[in-house]
Amino acid sequence: MKYVYWIFLVVILGLFACNTEQKKDEKTELIEKITHLEQGAFNNQTLEYNRDTALLLIKAYQSFIEQYPEDTLGKNYAYLNAQLSQSIKLYGEAIRKYQAFSQHYPEDEKAAKALIMVGLIYESNLKDTINAKKSYQSFLEKYPTHPMAKDIKTMIELLSLSDKELMEMLKSKSQK
Repeated sequence: MKYVYWIFLVVILGLFACNTEQKKDEKTELIEKITHLEQGAFNNQTLEYNRDTALLLIKAYQSFIEQYPEDTLGKNYAYLNAQLSQSIKLYGEAIRKYQAFSQHYPEDEKAAKALIMVGLIYESNLKDTINAKKSYQSFLEKYPTHPMAKDIKTMIELLSLSDKELMEMLKSKSQK
C-alpha cells in the first residue's frame, strides 16, 4: 500500500509539472505573438497603424491580460492596449481601458496619465467637454499633488469658457 501511495504522488507531481510547463509554453507563445504583431502594427513609411494588425494586437494584449492578470507584463500590455485603441480611433474602448488601468494600478506612474488621456479623448476627439471636465476633476481628486495638477486646473477653467470668452481672454493676453 505504501508503494501505491508513492506511485500516486509521483504521477500527480508529474502531471502538475507537465501542466505548468504547458502553461509556460502557451505564455511564451502569446508573448512571441504579441512581439510579432507589435513589429507589424505600425507602418513606418505611411506613419500609420495597419488597422487589421492593430486589431489582432489588441486581441492578443487582452488575451494576455485575462490569462495572466498577475504577470508584470500584463500591466504594460494593459496600458499599450489603451494607447493602441486610441491610436486607431476606438475612443470608447480606449477610455474604458485607460480607466481600467487607472483603477487596477492606481500606484503606477502611468495611472495618473491614463486619467489625463481619458479627459483628452473626451475633449479633443469626442468634443465632449462635460465628460472631459469630469475626467479632469477625477484626476485632481486622485492626484491633487501631481506635477500636472496645475495644468489640469487650467484646462478645466478653459473648458468652462464660452468661445467668445476664450477669444477675449486670448486677445487681452496677446495685448499685454
